[in-house]
Amino acid sequence: MFAPFKPGAEPRLFDADGEIMLHASTDEGPLGEGELLTQVNGSGVPIVALRAVDARAATTHPVPMPEGERLRTVFADRSGLTAEGENSMWTSDDGGDTRMRNDADRGGHLTAFVPSAAPGTRVILLGGDGATLFPVQRVVRLFPDGTSAARDVDLDPRFYLGGMIREDGELVMALLGGN
Repeated sequence: MFAPFKPGAEPRLFDADGEIMLHASTDEGPLGEGELLTQVNGSGVPIVALRAVDARAATTHPVPMPEGERLRTVFADRSGLTAEGENSMWTSDDGGDTRMRNDADRGGHLTAFVPSAAPGTRVILLGGDGATLFPVQRVVRLFPDGTSAARDVDLDPRFYLGGMIREDGELVMALLGGN
């Protein structure tokens, strides 16, 4: 079982005028309103810790991570937290206090998270070869109950530049290239 590394260096906050003293709590808690999610990357382990930072209050605290899962990527937006682990996707609607495992079939593809303005609506794009712009091959919606729906796509143009989920739940994407 994977035991997360606990980094020893204290986090630091900087603004245009220099360093701001940052009060670092050891009390773990969910990401709160107005806090920014940061990830602590390790050597050989993609993410070793998650921290919430409140720049206005100059405070930071650890955010819970799924136990037994090495996280590769974490994404936070209005829909909550979405994390990609080595084995599963994870979602949280309450800042990480509770998490739902989602075993969406990623089929060995690379993952792109799509920012969402619609609470509870999460979409990931799958594709890519790691050497070119991101060619979208599958669109996956992650549902709050841990299920998912995937649709293979053959887009032209096919290279994903960016996108978002609008407040009405519609996926919009900027694409580039073609055959």
